[in-house]
Amino acid sequence: MKALGFEANVLPFLKFAILVLDNIIQLCTVKYCLWRTQIYVAIAECYDEEELDPPVAEGTLRVVAQADDSLQRTRFLVQKFMKAAAAVTHPPAAGTAGTPPQSQLLISLSRDDVQTAFPNSVSRIRTILVSLKTLWKPQWTLNLLHDFEDKAPFLVSATDIDGIITYMSSIVAADPTSVDGLHNCVLKLLFRLRKWTPFVAMYKSRLETTQDSIIDAIEVELLYALYELIEDPADRMRLFKVASGLRLACESREMCALRYDVLVEVMLYLWHVYASPMLESMNKALFGQEKSDAGDAIRLLLALQVSSHALNFDDIVWRANLALHLVNLLNQQHRLRLAIQILRVTQDVLSTVRDAIVNIDLHAVLADSTNGLQQLHHVATKAVPFIANSKDVLPSPGSLRGTTFQQTSLNLTLAAIQTEVGFLLYDMELQCAASVPDGTTMTAVAKRLAVECNQNGYMRGLLSVQLAQRKSKRGEQESLLREALQCFDTIQQQEIDVQGETDVLSPNSLRPLAPLLVSRASTFVTIEILPHNPPRGVQVAYYCAYAKGTGAGTDVSLNNMEYPGTGSLIQPNPRRTLATISGLLPNESYVFAVAAYDKNDQVIEGIGATSCPIITLNPLVLSMCYGILATVAVQMKHTYKHTIEK
Repeated sequence: MKALGFEANVLPFLKFAILVLDNIIQLCTVKYCLWRTQIYVAIAECYDEEELDPPVAEGTLRVVAQADDSLQRTRFLVQKFMKAAAAVTHPPAAGTAGTPPQSQLLISLSRDDVQTAFPNSVSRIRTILVSLKTLWKPQWTLNLLHDFEDKAPFLVSATDIDGIITYMSSIVAADPTSVDGLHNCVLKLLFRLRKWTPFVAMYKSRLETTQDSIIDAIEVELLYALYELIEDPADRMRLFKVASGLRLACESREMCALRYDVLVEVMLYLWHVYASPMLESMNKALFGQEKSDAGDAIRLLLALQVSSHALNFDDIVWRANLALHLVNLLNQQHRLRLAIQILRVTQDVLSTVRDAIVNIDLHAVLADSTNGLQQLHHVATKAVPFIANSKDVLPSPGSLRGTTFQQTSLNLTLAAIQTEVGFLLYDMELQCAASVPDGTTMTAVAKRLAVECNQNGYMRGLLSVQLAQRKSKRGEQESLLREALQCFDTIQQQEIDVQGETDVLSPNSLRPLAPLLVSRASTFVTIEILPHNPPRGVQVAYYCAYAKGTGAGTDVSLNNMEYPGTGSLIQPNPRRTLATISGLLPNESYVFAVAAYDKNDQVIEGIGATSCPIITLNPLVLSMCYGILATVAVQMKHTYKHTIEK
């Protein structure tokens, strides 16, 4: 269209519209198809209005032909919808009392229809692929997880499907080159419909006649390995062939990007059908399991762990639980180094996700809601359920209930998992150090872990509990358990102090007050710049935030601008003025201050007051930390000490 002189923004818009409509999963309605048709008609009308004087460029002819072919395919589908038979009603499944029956429109799709409407083989194959994808479109590409799917709104009879598949297979067999790069699409369709005879025939012919790209070749081999496993689900070698194929496929970034849906489906299929039952069986026979069972489970779970990480699978709770299962098995097999590596990767992933949950830049709507900021502040400072005041639960005008911030429960779940991950990590690290015969390794590892904890009281307390279990003298055990209890008590008081800061009223002040904490994570802190009263006749044009690490001489100065977000111009907001300082180190303590500037870029009355120290961390579940401490204290018979103090 650019070559024909149309406006440059028309083509991207039309492409985007088609892309959106083609990726709507369950919206297979007449209105959807009419929208799609209207877009193709608009493209066709644009070309009709433009006189194409010969000779016409080859690229232009190709675009026109593709648009016309797409238009004809869409028209073919619309006609099928218009001729659809009455709805076929299915009774609700067992155990779903009260569920209304599901209905599907019966669509007719025959070989004669396709032959009559389209003149060449390529168009016919594309039409069959598009028709079956639209008319019979489950949520999953390969239909491996059909137990988790809703019924599609349309139904094609088994007779029609068999006939159309036979016809398509005959086209491919007669002239393999006519597929024109659609081999994988046809194979996936045959796989989805479980048409194994034409699937195997096309797979073998493809090996002889087609030079696929690396991505296509890996995908086809994975599909064939899946076919072999489905044919013999109990074959152990076929299972690990699929697991190895999945892991190999996920090593390619291009494969992860271009075949994400297929790889995720295979990964979840292996989990639900094989890994989960395997773990359940091992739990039932925990004390009688054979080493081969644990070895097979480790091999399968490790493939799933590597694949989910390479795919950056967004179900972080599932990924963390998978890692915990794998680490426990590795611990039983004394493969501690690998277990430590998996725990550290999981800890980093959990921190990244929890950082995003409390990032005000990703939840900008919260900045306009007092209740929303309270919830964000609560999630960032403590891992306990949020209970709003009665006046806060009322939605603001024009908003819906429950739409302010819906990730509080997710954050609490992740915090609980991260607490367990941290405790297990220190256990594995110290086990690994204890396996070294010299007496200095344990001390060196303990010091390294203490440096990692730094200002993080949660992790320092958990480390002290683990160290206490490895001391033989009761005095050393008691000292470490007391240290852990002191860490948790200090954190509890800090949570109360931070929560109380949000209720401080702004007194009259010529200089900016100390900023309040709005949100914090492992690498950034968001503060609120409080309103103040500058000298009469002076108007604040903008603010700048400053930060430094807590230490000797903790007052912040105008020179402390080494972190992103410091020294940047912040325009006053009539509602709430917020600033985010990023690039901070995890488990470190920082202080912040604000300076106000006039329109001449002059500081008004100097820099403001310095805030209380803020530690960059994601809070763990404090009740779990106390519970871990209490459990270990009972096991080590130190309960009477704690009882006297209470």
